[in-house]
Amino acid sequence: MISGFEKLTSDAKLAKLKEIADILSNTKWQNNVGRSLLYGSSGIALFLMKYWKLSKNDRYYKAASTILVDSYDYLTHQTLLQIHKPQDVDLRFDTGLSGIAWSLMYLQKHKFIDCQFDDILITLDCHIFRLMIDGIHSKQIEEIRGAVEVTFYALERNTHLAREYLARFIRESESIMKGVEDRTTQLLYGYFYTQYTKKYPEQHIFNNTYSPVSFNELLSEYDKKISSLIDSVRIDFPYGNASCWMLPSNHTFQLHPGIHNGLSGIGLSLMAGIVG
Repeated sequence: MISGFEKLTSDAKLAKLKEIADILSNTKWQNNVGRSLLYGSSGIALFLMKYWKLSKNDRYYKAASTILVDSYDYLTHQTLLQIHKPQDVDLRFDTGLSGIAWSLMYLQKHKFIDCQFDDILITLDCHIFRLMIDGIHSKQIEEIRGAVEVTFYALERNTHLAREYLARFIRESESIMKGVEDRTTQLLYGYFYTQYTKKYPEQHIFNNTYSPVSFNELLSEYDKKISSLIDSVRIDFPYGNASCWMLPSNHTFQLHPGIHNGLSGIGLSLMAGIVG
């Protein structure tokens, strides 16, 4: 169990989840955070859809659906922009289109939504896959980590092109990753390894360097800065572009609504502890 969460009873977890869901379903809040997966509304929609399934309250489904319609429109607009002004388009997984597209593919795969957008993704695929290959050869750890994150998009794309790029990524990344010491990047790569070998069990490319990494372990890494405080923190209603969390010492700090060290990530981690 993630540090901090084990101290909460099941009832306390459910109460904290509802508190988070009520904040994140507020439309005024959603309009101020951008659309990215790890920091913005795509992460909110992912949490709200999962919470709707747990709570059976259609209020949260409607709130998530509103976000997803906006995400689809934004994805369509940015795809057209990619054709004419590629320099103005963010393709990254954490802040850009590949993460937004991944969230839509995930929700479609798990039957939360019924939406066809493959024609849009076909247009983006080559550009996103190139980002994956170019990034792994970067000298900057942020770009290497970003390249590994983009593999999650590629894994959801059931196309020959995606499979070819993934195979190339593995060939070109194994030796590079041996020299990477950043824990988050190593965990991401381990999770990629786990998912790749599940999807393509006939492939024997890895040299058994990486142990399997679960989704819950990944969530734990993304929320490690605040998960240990969850049992002693109460949530105040958000203002501006951040939620205000109050500690017992009356010290306040700002928290964004997304998945990475944000309310949506805390909510997903709490649900992981409840539903397994």
